[in-house]
Amino acid sequence: MKKTEISIVIPSYNQGKYIEETLLSVLNQGIEGLQLIVMDGGSTDETVSILEKYSDRIDVWVSEKDRGQTDAINKGMKHVKGDIIGWINSDDVYIPGALRKVMDVFRSRPEVDVIHGDRLLLDAESHVVGWACGSPFQPHQYGFNVNSETAFWRTGALAEPLDTSLRFAMDLDWFSRLYASGAKFHFVPDFLGGFRCHAENKSSTMQDVAHEETALCWGKHFGNEKWRVAPPGNRARFYGRLLTRPLVLTAPYARHRFARIFR
Repeated sequence: MKKTEISIVIPSYNQGKYIEETLLSVLNQGIEGLQLIVMDGGSTDETVSILEKYSDRIDVWVSEKDRGQTDAINKGMKHVKGDIIGWINSDDVYIPGALRKVMDVFRSRPEVDVIHGDRLLLDAESHVVGWACGSPFQPHQYGFNVNSETAFWRTGALAEPLDTSLRFAMDLDWFSRLYASGAKFHFVPDFLGGFRCHAENKSSTMQDVAHEETALCWGKHFGNEKWRVAPPGNRARFYGRLLTRPLVLTAPYARHRFARIFR
């Protein structure tokens, strides 16, 4: 039996229109030692039939009532066997080759506890509509910039669960606790995940909650308002991505733009 190297947790609830793409973005990474865990909150759409379709390739999955996304992630963490963990929401995706790249960094940099990277922006139809170039996590200078679909960490970095009282800023709170514990963060300047922008995701439907929880969590951990301060942009790197990632970014983004022009 091969050793489990990396465990991916997917919290899910009524995202049947997207979850198959999310699953395949994990399963098609083509790496050995992968454990896939799906915690579904009792979806009433087509989610369960899709999970059943891939049940022979999903190591652990359940569909039962839970207390929301944060609770689902915590439940999934209890099944983790890998040395490295990541979670991805059931409407987001990993970029091809991302997990291999992440594992290579962890193997070559034993001092690193947490990795995060750049993100693509996708619309509801999975078209690439934009991209975001990140920067190292420096919370005493700039606001929060660790995106969960691009973040991975060593299993022993922090044993604490996510705070189930938080509906939106659970990732900010948890990665901030990781940082406060002394975990070493490492930024990978390449696309690792794709964030889906659509009318039903929490970033669209919970803006007031997001603002309130973000302010409270940032103040609790760092005692300042720097979460409002964006890291300085690197225009050359931003546009340079069009040259360096033609298949992942340039071609799909160009197709989307031309389709809009000639629609």
